Amino acid sequence: MSELRLKVLVAGVETLVPVSQLTEKSPGVYVKNYKSDMTVDTTAEDASDLLFATDAWKIDRQTAVDSIEVTYNGVVYQGDETSQDRMSRAINALPDTTTTVPWVAKDNSVKNLTKTDLQAILLDAGTQQSQIWNTGRPT
Repeated sequence: MSELRLKVLVAGVETLVPVSQLTEKSPGVYVKNYKSDMTVDTTAEDASDLLFATDAWKIDRQTAVDSIEVTYNGVVYQGDETSQDRMSRAINALPDTTTTVPWVAKDNSVKNLTKTDLQAILLDAGTQQSQIWNTGRPT
Protein backbone atom coordinates (compact mmCIF):
# COMPACT_ATOMS: atom_id res chain seq x y z
CA MET A 1 0.00 0.00 0.00
CA SER A 2 1.37 3.40 -0.89
CA GLU A 3 1.68 6.20 1.62
CA LEU A 4 -1.21 8.62 1.99
CA ARG A 5 -0.55 11.89 0.18
CA LEU A 6 -2.24 15.24 0.59
CA LYS A 7 -3.16 17.51 -2.28
CA VAL A 8 -1.37 20.77 -1.45
CA LEU A 9 -1.58 24.20 -3.05
CA VAL A 10 1.87 25.76 -2.79
CA ALA A 11 2.28 29.24 -4.26
CA GLY A 12 -0.76 28.50 -6.44
CA VAL A 13 0.61 25.18 -7.77
CA GLU A 14 -1.10 21.90 -6.82
CA THR A 15 1.22 19.10 -5.71
CA LEU A 16 0.93 15.80 -3.79
CA VAL A 17 2.88 15.62 -0.55
CA PRO A 18 3.42 12.39 1.45
CA VAL A 19 1.94 12.65 4.95
CA SER A 20 5.32 11.63 6.41
CA GLN A 21 6.76 14.95 5.22
CA LEU A 22 4.20 16.89 7.27
CA THR A 23 5.66 17.07 10.75
CA GLU A 24 4.57 20.27 12.58
CA LYS A 25 2.08 23.09 12.15
CA SER A 26 3.19 26.09 10.22
CA PRO A 27 1.33 29.36 9.69
CA GLY A 28 -1.01 29.40 6.72
CA VAL A 29 -1.59 25.63 6.59
CA TYR A 30 -5.21 24.48 6.63
CA VAL A 31 -6.65 20.99 6.20
CA LYS A 32 -10.38 21.15 5.43
CA ASN A 33 -11.49 17.59 6.13
CA TYR A 34 -9.25 14.66 6.95
CA LYS A 35 -11.44 12.02 5.30
CA SER A 36 -12.88 13.46 2.11
CA ASP A 37 -11.30 16.74 1.01
CA MET A 38 -7.64 16.67 1.92
CA THR A 39 -6.72 19.96 0.29
CA VAL A 40 -4.08 22.00 2.09
CA ASP A 41 -3.63 25.70 1.38
CA THR A 42 -0.42 27.44 2.35
CA THR A 43 1.62 30.49 1.49
CA ALA A 44 4.84 28.48 1.71
CA GLU A 45 7.17 28.58 -1.28
CA ASP A 46 7.57 24.81 -1.53
CA ALA A 47 6.08 21.68 -0.01
CA SER A 48 9.11 21.06 2.22
CA ASP A 49 7.98 24.06 4.30
CA LEU A 50 4.77 22.27 5.32
CA LEU A 51 5.07 21.05 8.86
CA PHE A 52 2.16 19.80 10.95
CA ALA A 53 2.60 16.63 13.00
CA THR A 54 -0.76 16.79 14.72
CA ASP A 55 -2.68 16.81 11.44
CA ALA A 56 -0.67 13.94 9.98
CA TRP A 57 -1.22 11.96 13.20
CA LYS A 58 -4.98 12.60 13.02
CA ILE A 59 -5.08 11.29 9.46
CA ASP A 60 -3.14 8.15 10.45
CA ARG A 61 -5.38 7.74 13.52
CA GLN A 62 -8.57 7.95 11.45
CA THR A 63 -7.18 5.44 8.95
CA ALA A 64 -6.47 3.04 11.83
CA VAL A 65 -9.94 3.55 13.35
CA ASP A 66 -11.54 2.93 9.95
CA SER A 67 -9.66 -0.40 9.81
CA ILE A 68 -10.66 -1.82 13.23
CA GLU A 69 -11.60 -5.48 13.07
CA VAL A 70 -12.88 -7.73 15.83
CA THR A 71 -12.64 -11.51 15.79
CA TYR A 72 -15.46 -13.06 17.80
CA ASN A 73 -16.13 -16.80 17.91
CA GLY A 74 -13.76 -17.22 14.97
CA VAL A 75 -15.60 -14.70 12.77
CA VAL A 76 -14.16 -11.30 11.78
CA TYR A 77 -16.46 -8.27 12.12
CA GLN A 78 -15.79 -4.67 11.14
CA GLY A 79 -15.30 -2.41 14.16
CA ASP A 80 -15.00 1.07 12.63
CA GLU A 81 -17.05 3.94 14.10
CA THR A 82 -20.02 3.38 11.78
CA SER A 83 -20.13 -0.31 12.71
CA GLN A 84 -19.88 0.60 16.41
CA ASP A 85 -22.85 2.97 16.02
CA ARG A 86 -24.89 0.23 14.36
CA MET A 87 -23.99 -2.25 17.10
CA SER A 88 -24.99 0.23 19.78
CA ARG A 89 -28.38 0.83 18.15
CA ALA A 90 -28.99 -2.92 17.82
CA ILE A 91 -27.99 -3.52 21.45
CA ASN A 92 -30.41 -0.82 22.59
CA ALA A 93 -33.23 -2.18 20.43
CA LEU A 94 -32.93 -5.88 21.27
CA PRO A 95 -35.50 -6.73 23.95
CA ASP A 96 -33.48 -9.45 25.71
CA THR A 97 -30.30 -11.52 25.53
CA THR A 98 -31.84 -14.42 23.60
CA THR A 99 -33.35 -12.57 20.63
CA THR A 100 -31.01 -12.57 17.64
CA VAL A 101 -30.42 -10.13 14.84
CA PRO A 102 -28.79 -11.04 11.50
CA TRP A 103 -25.36 -9.40 11.34
CA VAL A 104 -23.05 -9.24 8.33
CA ALA A 105 -19.46 -10.32 9.01
CA LYS A 106 -16.47 -8.85 7.17
CA ASP A 107 -16.58 -11.72 4.64
CA ASN A 108 -20.25 -10.84 3.95
CA SER A 109 -21.55 -14.00 5.60
CA VAL A 110 -24.60 -13.43 7.80
CA LYS A 111 -24.51 -14.54 11.44
CA ASN A 112 -27.34 -14.39 13.97
CA LEU A 113 -26.04 -12.49 16.98
CA THR A 114 -27.55 -11.82 20.38
CA LYS A 115 -27.34 -8.66 22.45
CA THR A 116 -24.54 -10.33 24.46
CA ASP A 117 -22.60 -11.12 21.27
CA LEU A 118 -22.91 -7.54 20.02
CA GLN A 119 -21.89 -6.15 23.42
CA ALA A 120 -18.71 -8.24 23.36
CA ILE A 121 -17.85 -7.16 19.81
CA LEU A 122 -18.59 -3.50 20.61
CA LEU A 123 -16.44 -3.63 23.75
CA ASP A 124 -13.49 -5.02 21.78
CA ALA A 125 -13.90 -2.44 18.99
CA GLY A 126 -14.22 0.42 21.48
CA THR A 127 -11.15 -0.75 23.38
CA GLN A 128 -9.14 -0.86 20.16
CA GLN A 129 -10.35 2.62 19.24
CA SER A 130 -9.36 3.99 22.64
CA GLN A 131 -5.88 2.54 22.24
CA ILE A 132 -5.56 4.04 18.76
CA TRP A 133 -6.71 7.47 19.98
CA ASN A 134 -4.06 7.50 22.71
CA THR A 135 -1.05 5.94 20.98
CA GLY A 136 1.66 8.15 19.51
CA ARG A 137 -0.18 11.41 20.22
CA PRO A 138 2.06 14.36 19.27
CA THR A 139 2.79 16.82 22.04
